[in-house]
Amino acid sequence: MASKTKAAIILSTGMAIKKDIDRAIKTLKKNNCSEFYLLKCTSLYPANDILLNLRAMNEMGKQYKIPCGYSDHTTDELASIAAVSMGAKIIEKHFTMDKKFSNFRDHSLSADFHDFKKIKDNVHRLKHKISILGLENGYRNANAYEHNLRVNSKDKSEIFEKTLTTISEYLKII
Repeated sequence: MASKTKAAIILSTGMAIKKDIDRAIKTLKKNNCSEFYLLKCTSLYPANDILLNLRAMNEMGKQYKIPCGYSDHTTDELASIAAVSMGAKIIEKHFTMDKKFSNFRDHSLSADFHDFKKIKDNVHRLKHKISILGLENGYRNANAYEHNLRVNSKDKSEIFEKTLTTISEYLKII
């Protein structure tokens, strides 16, 4: 049984009803599995945007008090990026070397190297847009910027130095 291995467990909820998820989590906890994650999954190939219900990912996280992620069966990268913006800790997406390799349904919805790079790049951009610095640091940066607009040129080098320090702190977080 996987829960006895002490390895991290990633549990996809596709095709499961609440009772199944409850039982799986109870089993994991009973076997002292200390690291496990739930993935919100819509088991359609490909999954239609209207049926994704990404909010359920956060609802599962709150209900079970464990980190959640998203198992993406869509044909593009938008659902994965949206899930990250909503707090997903893990993204699972099918991978293929060549989308034209087979007519099997997975190849049409699978991501190739180019698609994964787009997801990675856009998630990175998203973190900048959302700002993972937190409210206090966000105020500090806004205040430093506003002050920079008002100071005379001799003080600008000091502000520039402080801004570089703030950016350096930020990059350590990413």
